[in-house]
Amino acid sequence: MVAIALLSPFYVAAAEQTYTAYGYSNGQAQAYTGYYAKWKNLTVVSMSCYQRTIQPSWCCDATLR
Repeated sequence: MVAIALLSPFYVAAAEQTYTAYGYSNGQAQAYTGYYAKWKNLTVVSMSCYQRTIQPSWCCDATLR
């Protein structure tokens, strides 16, 4: 039972993946993330977007499950 409890976080981590999307607006980068998640039949767990100084000017990093 102890071994299962110690290994269980690894199973959760393995089920999550990260995805980065770029767009020319914040909404476009968020939409690309949503489209990808839907295409892969995943759920967006968290997303962080920020503006960059190079084009495309917006980037969103997301965790999907």
